[in-house]
Amino acid sequence: MTSKRPHRPTFKEVTRRLKAQPSPQPYSVVLTESAKAVYLELAEQSARAEASDDPGNQHCTTFRMVEDAVHRLIPADPTNGKYALHEPLSDVYRIAKGRLRIAWTVSVEHRQVLILFISNSPRKDGDARDPYVILNAMARAGYLTKIMEDWRRALHVPPNAPVN
Repeated sequence: MTSKRPHRPTFKEVTRRLKAQPSPQPYSVVLTESAKAVYLELAEQSARAEASDDPGNQHCTTFRMVEDAVHRLIPADPTNGKYALHEPLSDVYRIAKGRLRIAWTVSVEHRQVLILFISNSPRKDGDARDPYVILNAMARAGYLTKIMEDWRRALHVPPNAPVN
């Protein structure tokens, strides 16, 4: 009596299968005006530090962290559960690196990420400058919902639609 072992795919079969599967399109990233202002301010501070021949400066390190998060970490896996926030911010994700906080929302259908907030202020629970206090206040006031609805509505506009 011979025992039948299950077929194990060869390396060639596995690589052929992987090549046949199209890789998903990367997520594009859009920043709100406030997030863009903080991003540009951090970039300017970093450029000034590098111009004064101090690439190890805190401003350079902070900007590199923001740049890495915005251009690599967030677009790679924006809906990862470890980034998810809870009610009333259930549609919002965040990444925390040191004192840095970046919050975003995602349109999986359009493969686009909207960065809502970039904060580099010290985080102290309950403090008025705490990014989570600010985001919760924005959510309660309906401001976050309006931003996300406007953004999603803009995603659905056909590229050749007339502008009135």
